[in-house]
Amino acid sequence: MSTITGVCNCRNISVTIPTPKESMLCHCESCRKSCGSTYSANLIIGPSQLQVSGQPAQFKAIGTSGQNVTRNFCSNCGSPIFTTIDVDPSQVFVKAGLFPPGQVPKPTIHLFVKNMEDWEVAEEDTTKLETQ
Repeated sequence: MSTITGVCNCRNISVTIPTPKESMLCHCESCRKSCGSTYSANLIIGPSQLQVSGQPAQFKAIGTSGQNVTRNFCSNCGSPIFTTIDVDPSQVFVKAGLFPPGQVPKPTIHLFVKNMEDWEVAEEDTTKLETQ
C-alpha cells in the first residue's frame, strides 16, 4: 500500500497515512474556529491507518452530537494534526494541509453546508450535507 507523509510547520510532528482517494471539507463552527478559516480540509482514515511521529497536544470540546471532539495539534507551532470524534471512533480526520501540494485529492463531500459563506462554492459533483 502506498503512503503519504505530512508534517506540521515546525516539523516536530509527522503523520503517515495511506494515499487518499478523496477528501472532505467541514464547515462546522468548531472546525472553522480550530483552523482559522471557513472550513477544515480533511482526509478520513481509520485509526489503525494513522502513524504519528511526535506527541500532539489535545483539546477536547463537545461537538454538535453532544459527545467529545478531540483535536490533536502541535504544541510548539500550533498546527492542527488530526481530529477524532467520540460519536464515530472508526474515523480519524487528518488535516490535509500537512501534506505537500499535489498529494491532496479533490473534495468529494462538504459537511455543514448550512454554515458556508455566500461566496463559497461546493462543486456540483460533491455530496453536500447540512450537518454530519
